[in-house]
Amino acid sequence: MSTNLWCDRDNYKRALKNWIEKDEKFLAIGISDSQELRDIAIWIKNNAKDIYSTGMAHFDSDVEIQKHMLLQDLTIDLGEDKTFQNFYKSLRDIETNYLKLSIKQDTGSQASAEGAIKIEDISQTVNIYGSINEPAPPEVSKERQINQLFIEFISDLRKLNGNRSFLLIIRFGKSGFNKLSPDFRHWFLQNFCRKIVLSENVKICILNQGNTDDFKDLYPKCDENITEYLELNDIVNETEIHIKKLTPNYKDFCYGVIEPETNRVKYNDFKRKLLAYIKRIGSSAG
Repeated sequence: MSTNLWCDRDNYKRALKNWIEKDEKFLAIGISDSQELRDIAIWIKNNAKDIYSTGMAHFDSDVEIQKHMLLQDLTIDLGEDKTFQNFYKSLRDIETNYLKLSIKQDTGSQASAEGAIKIEDISQTVNIYGSINEPAPPEVSKERQINQLFIEFISDLRKLNGNRSFLLIIRFGKSGFNKLSPDFRHWFLQNFCRKIVLSENVKICILNQGNTDDFKDLYPKCDENITEYLELNDIVNETEIHIKKLTPNYKDFCYGVIEPETNRVKYNDFKRKLLAYIKRIGSSAG
């Protein structure tokens, strides 16, 4: 059994397969557990690979997200500068301009009052951002120019219309999307999501550790919140698939992992115990 398995969730799997195959452009899924957040992303990518080229990005709520880094992360599995040529050219231009300005400023500081510059005194140094006259570092400039970078990003996607279809899977972990900075959340909802889905060849799937409330107004009825628990019938079916051939007593395992009062178990607890059980009976059988 692969550790990447998305345990059971048959109803959700059927709905997701239907979404992957249909023309609906946007989906937001609320997930309680960090393990399931990872499992579902891998499951979606594997089940969409025959239809879409998939770009993935993951950010936790305790990290300050730079908008241009989201765009860059999404390109990693999609060919980077080979596919997003205009986008990467703009990134390189920002970095090159900073280097030129930094060198020019440092050279100017070595000039005498008469304008003479001693050759041996010329050096290339990295300036610390802070002075009014110093150029902004590349990371700051990229955020300031995010609108232009985003235009180039979308342009590169649309140029491939008809040749490739893209699925962008974006995960927000820990406390989820609503704990990110207001500036990023506004840009992501009102700019990124709304403009990306206007491209004919792109779908977006948001996986949020938390609820989907922030996305309801943007795309009504395009969200799903997955419960934290698995029911007994669910785990019986899942366990049968993986260990029935190893032991006929797999139902005993199921009754042992559920909470007797509720006949259910948390997703992460079930997966951890199932993997340990398979390993144990596999070792015994060997």
